[in-house]
Order: sequence, then C-alpha cells, then structure tokens
Amino acid sequence: RQMCIRDRSIHVSTDKDVTVYAMPSKPHDADVNIAIPTSALGTDYYVMAYEKALNLGPGSELHVIATEDDTTIYIDPAGPLYMESRSYNEHNGETIVRTLSKGDTYSLTRFKYDATGSRVRSDKPVAVFGKGKNAYVPRSDPAADRVIEQMLPVDMWGTRYFSVPLASRFGDIFRVLASDCLLYTSDAADDLLCVD
Repeated sequence: RQMCIRDRSIHVSTDKDVTVYAMPSKPHDADVNIAIPTSALGTDYYVMAYEKALNLGPGSELHVIATEDDTTIYIDPAGPLYMESRSYNEHNGETIVRTLSKGDTYSLTRFKYDATGSRVRSDKPVAVFGKGKNAYVPRSDPAADRVIEQMLPVDMWGTRYFSVPLASRFGDIFRVLASDCLLYTSDAADDLLCVD
C-alpha cells in the first residue's frame, strides 16, 4: 500500500529509566536506531532519510506515530510522492493533513527519490522516523540495506556535534540537514547549506 494509518506502533513503558534500541529481525539487516523518550518528542520535525538504489523498488519513507488521541499532523513532502492516485511534490505547495489516535502510525512509503527535507508538524507531540529502503551507503556499495532513524524535533537540534571514526572500508559519511541557512564547517570543507 502507498500510505496508510495503522495501529502498529510499539509503546515501551518502565518504572525505572532505561534506554531503548530497535533493530530489524530480518537476516543481514544490521541497522539499529535509538528510541527517543516520549518526554523528548516535539511538534516540528524535518525528515532525514536516504534515496533508493537504482530501480530496486520504492524509495525512502517517513512514518509518524501519535502519542495522544485527536492529534493532527501536517506533512510537507520534500519531493515527488505517489499516493491516492495523485502525485504530490514540493513545488505544488500541497500539505497532507491527517488526524491520528494514540498509537496510530501514518506512513508515506512511496517517495520517488528521497524523503529528506520533508517537514512534519503536529498539534501534539509525535514520533517521526525517516527510512531508506534498498539504500547504497555509500552510493558505490551495492548493499541495498535499510536505514532507519527516529528524528529529533527541531527544538532539540544543536550547533556542535562530535563523532568518533568508524571502522569501515569506505570512511565516514555524515549528512547535515538545516531548518534554515547555515555555515557548515568540518575538517574537510566549508559550505553554505540551505533548506527553505
């Protein structure tokens, strides 16, 4: 199906502080994402996903989970998207509006390319995920893996990040997304990146 609202979220609740990671159960899928506590969720997000590799089926996806009943979500897709026999894209200015119940997951699974830059807003806190299906990371590696991450709300974003080198054959890959123009500085380059 191209898009849907389903009651298929998982709610973890404990009597002590914990950290939660999610990992696919399929063989050869090793991507892991950390779950963000409900208390840290927000109402304004930009999605970071990954485009599909070649012609290996659907492109990237975004998923929104409501934490309260009667939650209205507003999605501004950042690229061509096929749903309900219509094509939405960033140039026609259409916003997708849906109302969700607690635990409902709204999924857009038919982006032609990359869902990165899609904006998700809501009137109550929600959890937002970006996913790449059949992704080549890096683009020269034909692994066609899934990559998925829970998004941080914009008000939790920062201006400085640290990382450690990852042991890999290809070196480290970083993607930077801004909600506004910024000067991006790294050891490798200085670039001006903008998202409108």
